[in-house]
Parts: sequence; C-alpha cells; structure tokens
Amino acid sequence: MKKVYEPSEDTYLLIDSLAKLRGRFDKAADIGSGSGETSISLAGMTDEIYAIDIMIEAARETWNKLKRAGLAYRSHVIRGDSLTAFRRAKLFDLVISNPPYLEPSGLRDEAIEGGLSFLERLLEESAIRLKPAGRILIIVSCIDTDRFMIQKKLRELGLSFRLIGSRRIFFEELLAFECFFKEAQNSSSSSSHSSSSSSSNSSHSSSSSSAL
Repeated sequence: MKKVYEPSEDTYLLIDSLAKLRGRFDKAADIGSGSGETSISLAGMTDEIYAIDIMIEAARETWNKLKRAGLAYRSHVIRGDSLTAFRRAKLFDLVISNPPYLEPSGLRDEAIEGGLSFLERLLEESAIRLKPAGRILIIVSCIDTDRFMIQKKLRELGLSFRLIGSRRIFFEELLAFECFFKEAQNSSSSSSHSSSSSSSNSSHSSSSSSAL
C-alpha cells in the first residue's frame, strides 16, 4: 500500500495562506488532499467542498477526517486525477492545491512526483472550471519548479497572481501564490473606486446640508 503524504511544511504554508483569503466561498476544490488537513481548513470557509486525490488511501483518509470533524454533510471526496472528473464549466469559487512538485525520477509515487508538467496541467484545468471572480491558491517549490515558467503559464491563461506567503527550509523556498482573472481584479478595483467616490459624495452632500 502506498503511503499517504503526511502534513509537512508545504501543507502548513497552504493552510496559513488559506487563512489570509477574505470572504466565504460557495464551492471549493482541494486538489491532492493527502491526509485531509488542508480539506479540513478549507471546509471551514466554504459551503461545499470537493476533496480530490489520485490515491485511494488518501481519499479514504480525507473522508474519515472530514467525518470525524462533523463536516461530511457538505463534503465530497473523490478519487481522481486533478479536476478531470468535472465538466468543463465555471464551477468553483476557489481551487487550492499543494501539488507534487518533484520531477518524476522513477519512484512512481503520485504523492510526491508530478513536476512542472503536472502543475501546468493543474492550472489549465482549474482556470477552465473557475468562476470569473474565483481564485486559485497553489504552493510552488523554488528548488524543484521553475517559478518563472509557472508565472508565464499563468499569464497565458489570463491569470494575475500575487505572492501571499513563503517559507524557507534549509536550501528550499516554498511559495504560496494566489491567482485570479485580470477582469475580476479590474472589476474589484472599479467597484472599490466607485464605492469610495459614492462615500465621498455622500459625505460632501451631508456637509452641505449641515451648512444650510
């Protein structure tokens, strides 16, 4: 039996970064749920969660952990490869992943081997199924993954990104990227500006009334 990926520094970086996201989400996916730690955190901020892992042992452990936490009623656990089990439609408000970023080296261990090609495919599949205002939260290792290639891929998919967390472990640096569609960012900025202007005009009107 293959060993389920145990919580490590990259797991906790994802959990810490997830806590920095504002708001509550209707539908979210955790790709590569592993032992279920990230799924537990994600379930606390979404109405419906889909936890996915290619290993049956990991899917089983995630489901048991969600049940013990009393979260089974709004959780779905799927044994699958990334988001390939879902139709190509705008389904998710949030997709998170701590992907297997080690380049394949013959170990044949899906829990740790995936590399750049897997990460690029994960981003493609997530972008297709992401709602216009949705977000993707991913962990990248600078020692095993070319961050500039990832950034290039994000731009190709029309996604903007920002670094929201990092953690250094000896000679390795782990990075947490929040990704979102540029249109959503522009819309949010416009809405914020409009709200600010409205507030300013309201304040000015109030002052004028007082003066009268």
